[in-house]
Amino acid sequence: MGEPVSHLKSGVYAIININDGRRYVGSSVNIRYRFTHHRSLLRAGKHHSIHLQAAWNKYGSASFAFRILELCAECDLRIREQFHLDEEFHYNISPTAGSIYGVKLTAEQRAKRGEIRRGKKHTPEARALMSAAKKGIKRPFTSDKMRAAISAGKTGKPLSAEHKARISATRKGVPWSESQRAKMVLAKRMKKESRVAS
Repeated sequence: MGEPVSHLKSGVYAIININDGRRYVGSSVNIRYRFTHHRSLLRAGKHHSIHLQAAWNKYGSASFAFRILELCAECDLRIREQFHLDEEFHYNISPTAGSIYGVKLTAEQRAKRGEIRRGKKHTPEARALMSAAKKGIKRPFTSDKMRAAISAGKTGKPLSAEHKARISATRKGVPWSESQRAKMVLAKRMKKESRVAS
């Protein structure tokens, strides 16, 4: 069944249903903390594994044992976790260590994720920091020629009324920088000159 949880070490662990031997396999750099986290989620009815949560609700906490399957270096956690998953698992949602690839969410789970994303709002300071962090970063796997083509495709493209309203709303109360002011002055001057020339 593995050794009792008395370590603050990294390794692979299992949450075992002592009634039928079914188990959930995981790995962590701090097994004791991870067990505490699992127990907290299960008691609150919020564990990500709906199978483990259902079994916990049915049999009760006294029916589950938390055991270390093996201790290993942090760099080997995924490999060793996968070894034990390949051997046997029952309550894990994904058969791949550290991955949710191929995992199908329920309609309720998808709705919850959507609510969280829609309700998540960043402060103006956070948005400014994110914007500053992205400045100068080029799109990955995009050549200069492709970037120029993307830019040319967007130039002169009319914006919808909704798009303009969103831009206006985000700009309210935000002062223009000196470089932005200079660009606007230059754009107005060029527009005026083009009208005179024609």
